[in-house]
Order: sequence, then C-alpha cells, then structure tokens
Amino acid sequence: MMFYLLQSTLIDYCAYYVMAYIHLKIQVTIMFSFFKKDPLKQLNKQYSAKLEQAMFSQRNGDIKGYSQLTFEAEQILDKIKTLENKIT
Repeated sequence: MMFYLLQSTLIDYCAYYVMAYIHLKIQVTIMFSFFKKDPLKQLNKQYSAKLEQAMFSQRNGDIKGYSQLTFEAEQILDKIKTLENKIT
C-alpha cells in the first residue's frame, strides 16, 4: 500500500512538472513571437521595391533593365503566392 501511494505521488509530481514545463514553453513562445519577422511582409516589401526600380528603369529608357527587374518581381510574387498557399 505504501509503495502504491509513493508511486502515485511520484507520478503526480512528474505530471505536474511536465505540465508546468509545457505551460512555460507556451508562454515563452507567445511572449517572443512578436520578435519574429513575417516573411510574407518582407517579400511584399521586396516586391514593391522591385516594381519601383522597374518603373524608374522604364522612365529612364532602360527597357532591358525594366524587363529584368519585372521578371525578378514576378519571381518574388510567385514566392508570395506559395507562402500564402502554405498558410491557408
């Protein structure tokens, strides 16, 4: 009987510490999650910058540079779409 009570309390303590560890891990994850940068936001910023560079190249008469920058912007847009599909 004594062994059963000792075993029962030991299991209860282990379960308590495991639950406390999981709770702490969740709190730390939530607390520091705002430090993580959103890759989708970063890609959107890169996409806008590429389109702006392409626009200035076109205005300056550099059609070859415009087409290259537009191509790079389309590649970034494809990455954005794949990330959006993974999220949803």
